[in-house]
Amino acid sequence: MPLIVLLTRVTKAVKDALDVTPPDLASDLMYYGILLTGGGGMLRGLDQRLREETGVPVNVKPNRIRKMLLPVVQRFLRLTHCPVDLFRVQANKYAIVSSDPGCFNRPWI
Repeated sequence: MPLIVLLTRVTKAVKDALDVTPPDLASDLMYYGILLTGGGGMLRGLDQRLREETGVPVNVKPNRIRKMLLPVVQRFLRLTHCPVDLFRVQANKYAIVSSDPGCFNRPWI
């Protein structure tokens, strides 16, 4: 299914939800806005599209990739007992690194 179809469905679902939102909650949404996190926050342009189609302010949570990857790194550490960490390489690009050079060469499942 094309991404534009999925974005259209997401936008319609948000608009439908806003249509049935009680007035007191709607005023909070207009004041604070919608917060996109996780994978939704990573879809480029979704915030702008929702803002344009709903008239509600839309914010994207900063550092969203690190928030998603950190549990993966923590799980990896528990499974392998490898000393690993998550480092920022560039904007929105991270690397999982280890101080143990053999850490990624041994089986861990």
